[in-house]
Amino acid sequence: MDNLLSFLRSKRFRFPLITALAYGVIYLVIRQFFFIGRTHHLYTLDWSAKNFLWLAVLISCVPMLFGWYRYGLISTLGYILGLVVGEVFGPAMRVLDPGLPPMPVHDGWIISILTFLGFCVVGIAYEIYLKKRGE
Repeated sequence: MDNLLSFLRSKRFRFPLITALAYGVIYLVIRQFFFIGRTHHLYTLDWSAKNFLWLAVLISCVPMLFGWYRYGLISTLGYILGLVVGEVFGPAMRVLDPGLPPMPVHDGWIISILTFLGFCVVGIAYEIYLKKRGE
């Protein structure tokens, strides 16, 4: 029982829990304000909350269980920034069929994922750098 209580009080439990709760708040905000049918629907936020958010939670939280606490913060910030960048730079007009006028498309989802993954790589590199430095 003492082992369980010490684990629940440790950083290895608290930091992933706080990160997962932060993602939960992100999901609730997106669900409340930006889903389809809402007044301010935003495609990238809607798509990401439905299709990618829970994978991002795992990608951010699992390394924290092994002591990579800064990685979780960096990847969570990357997820948030990816949503913003994807929504801003995602909409485009593209010719999908010759002879027809350009049609609107939205590539925000791929921009969001690539931004998140880029921040994950930065987080991994930072954790390795700190480990080599001895922190």
